[in-house]
Amino acid sequence: MRRLVWLVAAAASCLVAGAADAGVEVTMTMDPDAGGARGGGMTLLLDADRLRQTMGPVDMIYRADLAKAWMLNTTSHSYREMNQQSMQQQRARMDEAMQRMQQQMQSMPEEQRKRIEAMMGKSGMAPNAPPPAPPTYTKAGPDKTVGKWSCTPFRVSANGNDRQEMCLAKLSDLGLKRDDFKAYASFTTFMRQMMPNGAATQVGFDFDGMTKAVGFDGFPVQWAMYGDDGKVEMQATTTSIERKTIPADIFELPAGYTKQEMPGPPGRPQP
Repeated sequence: MRRLVWLVAAAASCLVAGAADAGVEVTMTMDPDAGGARGGGMTLLLDADRLRQTMGPVDMIYRADLAKAWMLNTTSHSYREMNQQSMQQQRARMDEAMQRMQQQMQSMPEEQRKRIEAMMGKSGMAPNAPPPAPPTYTKAGPDKTVGKWSCTPFRVSANGNDRQEMCLAKLSDLGLKRDDFKAYASFTTFMRQMMPNGAATQVGFDFDGMTKAVGFDGFPVQWAMYGDDGKVEMQATTTSIERKTIPADIFELPAGYTKQEMPGPPGRPQP
C-alpha cells in the first residue's frame, strides 16, 4: 500500500486531464537501473472526471462520477474495488491495527517504544497525530532539458527526509492549465478517506501547495521516488503528452474479471 500511495502521489502528479472535447494521454518510461526497479513504461489516460493508469500487469481506473476506483490485475483477470463502503472498512481496519500496535508497544523497552512513536508521529499515523508539515521544495540545480521540455529540478522533502526529486516544466509552456488537474484532485480526496487524519495529507498531490512553493504552475516531466533508506526506488521520464479522444469503455470495468476483497492490515486474519 505504501508503494501504491507514493506511486500514485508521484506519478499522478504528472496527470493532465483533458479539455472539454478531448482527453489526454501521458506516456512515461521507467528507468530499469533506478533502485533495481524493472524497466518498462507507464501510461496515464484522463478525461474529465475519470482517469486510468497502466503499469505492467496492474491498471487503476478511477471514476469520480461513480465514486469508485478499480485495481485491475490484467494477468489474473481479477480486480479489487474501492468505494465509499470499502474505504470506510479500510479506515476501520487501519484504526484497529493501530490500536493493536499501541497495546503491543506498552510491553516494549522504553527506547524501542519511543523510536516507534517518533516514526509514527512523523508519518501522521500516531493516534490523534496532527497533520504533518507540508513538503518542502528546494531547487536542486540549474534548468535542464528533458526530451523536448525545459524544466527546473526540485528536491521534495517531507519531515526532514528526501522523498522525491522532480524536474518541473511550466504548464503554460505545455499548453496545459489548472483545470486539467480536476480528475486527480477528485481522486486525491477519494483516497484520503481511508487514511488516519494525520496521514491523510500525505496521500495524493497538493497542486496548490507545490505552486506556492516553486512559484509557478507546473508538473514533472521527470521524477524519482526515494525509499526510507534514501535510495532511489523508482524513476520515470515523461516521453509524450497527447490530447486525443479516449474511448469511453477505457474507463469501464472489463468483462470477465473476478472480484477479490481488499486486503486488511498485516497480522489480521482475513474473513
